[in-house]
Amino acid sequence: MDSRQLRTFLEIARLGSFTKAATRLGYAQSTVTAQVKALEAEFGTRLLDRGTRGIGLTAAGSALIRHAEDILRRTEDARAHVRSLGEDTAGGILRVGAPETLCAYRLPTVLQAIATRHPGVRVSFRPGSKADLLDDLASGALDAAFLLEPRLYPGPILVEALVHEPLTVIAAPGHPLVNRSEIHGEDLDAETVLLLDTGCAQRMVFERHLADLGARYRSSMEFTSVEAVKRCVGAGLGIAAVPAVAVHDELRRGDLVALPWPAHDFGLFSQIARHRDRSPTPALAALTETAKELWTSS
Repeated sequence: MDSRQLRTFLEIARLGSFTKAATRLGYAQSTVTAQVKALEAEFGTRLLDRGTRGIGLTAAGSALIRHAEDILRRTEDARAHVRSLGEDTAGGILRVGAPETLCAYRLPTVLQAIATRHPGVRVSFRPGSKADLLDDLASGALDAAFLLEPRLYPGPILVEALVHEPLTVIAAPGHPLVNRSEIHGEDLDAETVLLLDTGCAQRMVFERHLADLGARYRSSMEFTSVEAVKRCVGAGLGIAAVPAVAVHDELRRGDLVALPWPAHDFGLFSQIARHRDRSPTPALAALTETAKELWTSS
């Protein structure tokens, strides 16, 4: 029995699928199957029920969940502690996740700086939604996750706010609202509002402010990425709220225009999260400080 087998078992239990677990972990499906068989041989019993309706846990498998999570947590703590005592500089593999917006507009400079300043650190990076990232932190599949959300408060996951991310309401040049000195709710009655997927923090903040304005916009369109939203706004399909960092270049070039949105505290926070029970490694400390330095100065 080794930590890889336990981590694979936990991913299958969480996702209910050998295929999904293999994809998430970057393994061939045959490797995942072999790891589970080896684990079941070690315990002398079946841990997973492989039925026509999917993968389920046996009683023994359910009992193993808590022990496996504890073993992986203690393994990570031991690795971090020994590494910190044996090295004066940051090093090792750092498993990090982040949502699409931060992947595209915030993290490239951080990862480049880490590669230059701390060549001993190897970053294994994974994009994902807030729910998936928090699950991966809890299971030990990630060492840290960057989040773009309203300010989160500590619980089992420790969260540190790095920088405020204001939202900007954008429109195409020549849009009727561009020359307004102030926008009221009734000004949006004929508008189409472009939104990201349900559950996205940017969408929730924007919809809350629209409701506060009493806006009864004509229609809405949903998209899966900020890039798609920007392009459709630029084509004149409607207005949208996106993080200011995501439209800096387009606003500078004049491809898009920022509307005078009548709202205070209209934004989110870029934050870094880690599990409370796992001590930060030198590599994670370096990542956190680098992100804070670069993002607060930009």
